[in-house]
Amino acid sequence: MRFLIFKKIIFFVLLAILTPSCGTTQSSYTAFFEGLLIESLANTMGETEAVNQAEQSRQLFAQALEKSPLPIQREAARKLILPVLDNDEDFARKVLGLASNRNIRDDRHILSLRLACLYRLGRYAEVIRNFESFEQTASSADIIPWNTALYILSLFKSEGSQDAGVMEKIYSKSLDFLLTSALDAAWHWALNEFTANGALFFSPAEFSAFSLRAETARSAFGRGTLYFGLSIAQGGLPLFLQYPQLFTDAGRSIQFTNAFIDEGIQLFSSWEEDLQDFERNPDFIVNPETRYLLPYFLGRIYRQAGQTGNSTQAFERALRYAPTPLQADACIWYILMNAIRENQQTAVSVLKTYIPRMYSLPYFRDIFDRFSQYLVSRRDFRTIEEIYSLLLSRSNTGNLAFVMSAAAQYPWILGRAIEEGYFSSAENYRNYFQAIYNEESSPLYYRILSAVKLDLVFSLPDNVSEAPNRMETLDISQEAAFLLEFFNHNAAHLIMPYIREYQDLLEIHELRLIAAALADAGLVNQSLNLITAYSRIIGHSMTREDYELFFPRPFLDLMESYTQLTDLAPELFFAIVRTESFFMPEVASHAGAIGLSQLMPATALDMASRIARTTGPDYRSPEYSTGDGIDLRNPETNIHIGSFYMNYLLQTMDSPMLALLAYNGGMGRVRRWRSAEPNFPDDLFLETIEFPETREYGRRILQAAAIYGYLYYNMNTSDVVADIYR
Repeated sequence: MRFLIFKKIIFFVLLAILTPSCGTTQSSYTAFFEGLLIESLANTMGETEAVNQAEQSRQLFAQALEKSPLPIQREAARKLILPVLDNDEDFARKVLGLASNRNIRDDRHILSLRLACLYRLGRYAEVIRNFESFEQTASSADIIPWNTALYILSLFKSEGSQDAGVMEKIYSKSLDFLLTSALDAAWHWALNEFTANGALFFSPAEFSAFSLRAETARSAFGRGTLYFGLSIAQGGLPLFLQYPQLFTDAGRSIQFTNAFIDEGIQLFSSWEEDLQDFERNPDFIVNPETRYLLPYFLGRIYRQAGQTGNSTQAFERALRYAPTPLQADACIWYILMNAIRENQQTAVSVLKTYIPRMYSLPYFRDIFDRFSQYLVSRRDFRTIEEIYSLLLSRSNTGNLAFVMSAAAQYPWILGRAIEEGYFSSAENYRNYFQAIYNEESSPLYYRILSAVKLDLVFSLPDNVSEAPNRMETLDISQEAAFLLEFFNHNAAHLIMPYIREYQDLLEIHELRLIAAALADAGLVNQSLNLITAYSRIIGHSMTREDYELFFPRPFLDLMESYTQLTDLAPELFFAIVRTESFFMPEVASHAGAIGLSQLMPATALDMASRIARTTGPDYRSPEYSTGDGIDLRNPETNIHIGSFYMNYLLQTMDSPMLALLAYNGGMGRVRRWRSAEPNFPDDLFLETIEFPETREYGRRILQAAAIYGYLYYNMNTSDVVADIYR
């Protein structure tokens, strides 16, 4: 808890000193966040009130442009672009005056706002001149969609746009923009603006292609397939060959529209066969990526149709033309999944063939897990050893970390099989455990277990030696200061899009402060997601602060009170709730499990009856229920019933690990699995479980329980392992 106390102090110190350190005024922050909060409420209001709120928010964003740090200016500018384009010229003149003020910083988003003002005022020549001047000095990453859209539309509406050469330029640029850019606000505005102003140079096939992109982007795959068919019927095939992104949209739509799968297979197959003819046709421009995308999506469509053999052949053809290593990995992944679907025994030889061709081993983590489950359940340790050797051959190029992060279960299974006498090898079993323990990229589950086998104490970093200098946390960027202001203006619930935008620009200590602030604001799920993201940054080693944030203890009083009442180890139940819900009381699964400990209503009702019979509260009564039954979204109710249920499983099942697995997979199923493997120790039995979710659940729970015990309950991780694997 040392860091949690410190970071509360440092957070409030930061907020106190933030204003002078950034050279800004509190009012500039206040105007922006007030505008943001008002904007977020508009969707819940009636039409008239929503219009009034929109007017109020845009005036506040305009106010926030003045004398503000760059992040505020940038975000206020982005908020003002559409209001400028949608409102009267007086507002555009006002904002242009603000955006041209010498206190406003140069930034590509602020350039977008200036261009929007000029466009709204009909000053198209100035838009063109400003954009072309910026384009000459900017990198491609600096030319954001709004700038491009406003430039193209200004060309379209400026004098001389009827000139044939100019119109061809406009047509080419607009088509490139609408068929390659992300479908954001600029894309939708540009398409609407072209349509409203009679852009007759777009063909029906092109308009259908625009609609295909829009419908696919919102996962309306049936409508996307409809527009795909319309575009092709209207002569749009040359468009698809030139802009292969359309094959991606069409392929996804067809894949998830069962009624069109057969026709989609016929079309994609015939186009792939005719591709050389298309390339020789002077009327067609064929993008080289088409050679990859056609068979790739044909493979996905075949797979959806259950035609596994045809699917594999298509992915093998796509693999020959994959433009990047990761796209090649995608083909290999599907080839291996198809092999598993057809025959796992023969799939093993397919895996051996493709391991040398894999680029990113962690990409195949789920594949390696499926194969290890199949092989260990058949006690085929010799093949496990062979696959591990193939993986190790990749480590000659510095990929040992990738091997362990992708497939640490392989050396673990081999070490345990040799130790238990299931398998003989010239290799000492302790060497396998040592390899896992030494590599920090190995999953914590296997590192903790390996430490036990090696009689080592697995410990976490110490604050004093591992954490950055405390005063370094005061030296934060303007972007970090901007993000921290969300918590000072009751806007924490709106912060996540801005974190995603800026997190690549921030230092680790800044990300840690923001994660801590999220946790303090009760946004534990968002905090855990942010820590997960920055823990994967190359070169970053987790500190104790990180672990305390990553394994937090919300609802501490309730959790410890009810685990004591139900005689359940608190570190174990914290691990369960963290794994089940990330501490979100309102969450519900697709299967119907509800709340912090993800209880099924029928299970909760059974446990509630048992609690009532032991003189506990009757959660079935109206006092604790809603119209849908027991109120499992109530943290106290859920924690009591969930901890009682876990204790019940511990009393019912033959071991703590089996009880944990039953919490996820059900008692009957776990007993059936165990009866098929009566002689394996629990840790090897876990590796044989046929459900990937339940296998991973057992690993995650033990890992989390060990960390909670170490951080908060004065336990060695080996003590927790001994409690669960006994």
